[in-house]
Order: sequence, then C-alpha cells, then structure tokens
Amino acid sequence: MKKLGFIINEEITKVDNILQIKEFYNMVLKKRVFLNYEIDGLVYKINEKDYQDRLGFQARAPRWAIAHKFPPEIAESILMDIEIQVGRTGALTPVGKLQKTKVGGVYISNVSLHNEDEIFRKDIRIGDTVQIQRAGDVIPQIVKVIKEKRPITTKKYIPSEFCPSCNNITYKNVDEAIRRCTSGVNCPSQAIEKLKHFVSKKAFDIAGLGEKQIIFFYNQQIISKFSDIFKISNHKNFLKNKERYGELSISKLLKSIESRRIITLDKLIYALGIRQIGETNARLLSYHYNNYNYFCSEMKKSKDNTSDAYQTLISIDQIGDSSANDLINYFNNEINLKTLDELLNEIQILDVHHKFIQSPYSGKTVVLTGSLNTMSRDEAKNKLQNLGAKVSSSVSKNTDIVIIGADSGSKAKKAYELKIKTMNEEEWLNSINLEKNNI
Repeated sequence: MKKLGFIINEEITKVDNILQIKEFYNMVLKKRVFLNYEIDGLVYKINEKDYQDRLGFQARAPRWAIAHKFPPEIAESILMDIEIQVGRTGALTPVGKLQKTKVGGVYISNVSLHNEDEIFRKDIRIGDTVQIQRAGDVIPQIVKVIKEKRPITTKKYIPSEFCPSCNNITYKNVDEAIRRCTSGVNCPSQAIEKLKHFVSKKAFDIAGLGEKQIIFFYNQQIISKFSDIFKISNHKNFLKNKERYGELSISKLLKSIESRRIITLDKLIYALGIRQIGETNARLLSYHYNNYNYFCSEMKKSKDNTSDAYQTLISIDQIGDSSANDLINYFNNEINLKTLDELLNEIQILDVHHKFIQSPYSGKTVVLTGSLNTMSRDEAKNKLQNLGAKVSSSVSKNTDIVIIGADSGSKAKKAYELKIKTMNEEEWLNSINLEKNNI
C-alpha cells in the first residue's frame, strides 16, 4: 500500500509471540501522548491468510483480529440531574446530565447510567462529584462517586413509576435490570423510536427521513405507524407550506420513499424492531424460512411450545427460548398483525435465499454433536454454513444429517431413534473432499 502511494500508519509491526505483543503494546502506550492523532488501543491480526479463512467471522467481527484497548482517561465532573429516555422497546434508561467536562479529547455533558440497579449499586446522587471515563474511549460512563466531595444537598434517585412520555405505569421484572413502559406504540417516545429504527440504514434505509423529520411528521399526525410512511405523498400540499420543505426537498423525499417499497425478508424482520432480534438474527431467520408468509405462519403456530414449529424455531442456531418468545409474542399480537397487514398493502417483500457454493449440504439441516478432533465446533459450523447447510442446535424430524463426534450424548441417540442420517467426523470430511491436514 505504501509503494502505491497510500499514507499508512507507521506504528505497525510483525511479532511472533505474546511477549513481543506486550512489549509493543507498552511501547505504543508510552508513545500515545506524543502522536498527532487520537488512538484508543491496538488491533492484533493473524498474519496467515489460510488461518484467517479457517477462523472465519462471527456476527460482528472476524475471529482472526482482536482489539486491545488502552486504559481510559479519567476525569471529574458534577452530576447536575438525571433524566429518563424511553427506547423503542419501552426500556427506561436514566441519563446523567453532567457539568461539561473534557475527557480523552472530547467534551462530555451526558452519560448513560444504564439502569436503576446500577445507580443504587454505585450510590449515585444528583449533585455528586463523580469520576467519568469513556469506556473503550467511546461511551461515557461513571466510574465512581467521590463521596469525600459529596454535599449535604445531594438528592437520591427515585425510580419513575410512570413513563415520562405517556404517563402510563412502568414495571420492572424481578430478574431484569431494566424498567419498562407498558404502553407500546401508544407511548409517543416508543412510537417515534420504532419509526426511526424502521427507516434506519440497516432497515428500510430511507434517505431524508432522519430523527428531526420523523419527530416532525409524528407531531403533525402525518405518520404514527409504518404504513403511514408510504402515504406521505398524500400530504404534499400541506408540506409545501412548511419551512424547510421546498418543491425539490419534497420531491427527493417522496422519491426516496418510493424506492424502498421493495425489501428483502431479512431487512423487514430487522426493521420491525422486535426485542432481541438484531441484524444477525433477522438474517438467520430469513435464511431459514425464506418467505414472509411462511415465516409469519410458523411464528403463529409456534405459540404452542409443544408444536413442531416451536421446536424448529428454537433449533435455529443462535435463537434461544428468550428471543423465540419475543418473536412469538410479536407475531401473535393483534395490534402488531394489523400494523403488518397495513404495511403489506404498501410494500413487496422479496424471498431470501442464501447464495452458497453448490454442495451436498445445500439447504440441509445439520446438527453437530460431541467433540471434533480436527477443528472447533465454531469452525465446523462456519464450514457447514459456507457449504449451504442450516446448522441447528437440536435434533428433530426436520433434521437431515447429524455429524457425531467423540463423547456424543442424547442427540446421537435421538438421531438413531428417528432414523436420521448420521456421519462421523472422518466421513463428513471425506464427503466434502477435505483432508485433515489441509483444514
């Protein structure tokens, strides 16, 4: 890259062991204050391409690279107040309003206090002098309260029994740290946050509909649910009389909305903003069910946790009981179903089929059980997915193949009982034409 004329970072080296990594880390840590740019740590990477391919990727990052952060800079500030933000799932998050303070080259005036349990654990009070840092040099957080500087006028935090947005009652499960508003889309804050998520880049990606526009349209009663976004054109004459909405900007916005009437299943699932269903889980679900009508039908059937539909759902890799129940609750709620039906009148949902190389495992549901000798379970899972397989965590009548490693247990037994095709590790490797020493 340097020979091609690119400016590259000079603080880079190649090392052979952990000791050399530590030496380089300490050297850069000392040098950090003299650099003419901000850094928050180092990144270590495996330098062998074959090993990178073998290690593969997780949902958010490669397995062959890892960040090592520097200790964060700590500063002092005064907590002036605590306000409550309401998220799209109804979560009430306390936010500390700080006396403006510079930390790690950035001025900080707001800090997340996470939840009421954290506030009580750290005994944080309004008026306290606190130590703050940017976690990972990014997210501001309170490290601790400096109690020696606590004035007698400090106020203890009292959890809100009522939502600050809609005044509805709030609740907090005994086994959860988060307090929530129970109003759902009837809560203005939740409705706005859901709409913002719906149009965000990883969802429908509608340019020109940012936070300010969403709030404006909601307050003007132009949009309150997803389908309303695709009817903004009905309010064209109204918008012409509003500041910042000239002929050109309205035209651009409407064109952007029209261009998003066709969306893939994975993007739609993510856009709905269902609890615990992020981008990765939405993609996994779309690869498994492929089609919206089939997906929706299976979620309704899954309400019965003794059904095959439920067993299939929780067998999907990375979909556990908790996230499965959030999905089921969403697709068995009459208000949500009505909202979806109205949305379907405005958009077209494309089926999703993962593009894999053609192999004997394309479209097959495969279960791994027992320990493997030649690779880790994650490596085997990654390899199967690249071959087009759907990797499941449990054996059912919908399972096509069970790969049995050493010390396998009930899954192998169930496979034999259901007369599902089984393979040992060597048979599997031979079937995909891989010799052990080349994996």
